[in-house]
Amino acid sequence: MSQPSPQPHRLTHTTHRAPPGDPKCTIMSEISIIIPVYNSAQYLNRCFNSIKAQTFSDFEVLLIDDGSTDKSGEICDKVSSEDSRFRTFHTQNQGSSLARRYGIERANCDKLVFIDSDDDVHHLYLRNLHDAMTQNNVDIAMCDMQKVPNDSNPSEITTIAPIILNQKSLHKRFFNYQFWGFGGKIYKKELFRNIYFPPYNINEDYVVMAQLFLNQNRIAYIPNAMYYYRTNPQSQSHLRLSPRIMEEYYNKLWVLEFYRQNKCAYSSKAKAQLVESCIKLLGIIRHDDSDFYYSRQKNILKSHLIHNLCFILFRSCMPLGLKAKTLQLIIVS
Repeated sequence: MSQPSPQPHRLTHTTHRAPPGDPKCTIMSEISIIIPVYNSAQYLNRCFNSIKAQTFSDFEVLLIDDGSTDKSGEICDKVSSEDSRFRTFHTQNQGSSLARRYGIERANCDKLVFIDSDDDVHHLYLRNLHDAMTQNNVDIAMCDMQKVPNDSNPSEITTIAPIILNQKSLHKRFFNYQFWGFGGKIYKKELFRNIYFPPYNINEDYVVMAQLFLNQNRIAYIPNAMYYYRTNPQSQSHLRLSPRIMEEYYNKLWVLEFYRQNKCAYSSKAKAQLVESCIKLLGIIRHDDSDFYYSRQKNILKSHLIHNLCFILFRSCMPLGLKAKTLQLIIVS
């Protein structure tokens, strides 16, 4: 599997629900909400209702039906026919990363918000993010995410004023696995002009956020959990042994090379992130090397750990437990 070219990925082969000249295609709003949709029919109405309940109503919604095989496409078409703020696009299945890119290219507004189709948001979500961006004159404003089981109600929130994070404090949190997701943020659309979107969908948000955050010296952060991330055991974030398992490795490898090319001070942090993924993935697949594919990928991961052994043991800030596990995996795999 080769590394993706560091160029913006363009999508083709799609059909647009609305015909040319439809006034819905020319409505100008303040915020474009982009929602990739794939086989999430049972969650869509909850997601759409949370958007309709927003106190900030000056928005458009782009529903990117990414080749769904359930009734998702029909539900998207229905809400688009009932609410002029919603537009549906039907594409062949290419994954959530490229579906988001497709939506950005068709958004009418200069501010973007992303919501996953199985998630939902607080009714003040758009209002608070929009105000945090405009009042603090920043290109990105964000809030916390709240993990909520699918059958549960989210916790109540209190009003908290935004704080400003500089690049150093932002990256300290970022490399501690915070602020990775597309959700929970509002962005100036112009930021995405030359952003690379990977074709791999596991940790694709890490790839995009690494690029966006590198050029941001000030970000407004609301320490309120207004984005409700619904935990679903079947989602790709819970993926284990499958042919897609190496997507995380290739995305983190891309980020490391990106930081190196930009002579970035965070390269060692990105390198540690990649090493941690190698340890995790090797631990998953080392017990099943009967298939040639997994045997080959196991060798890739093991070789990476051996090549970076000095960094792992002596130059990284990795916990002692991970360092010991690295040695164990190299010896027994």
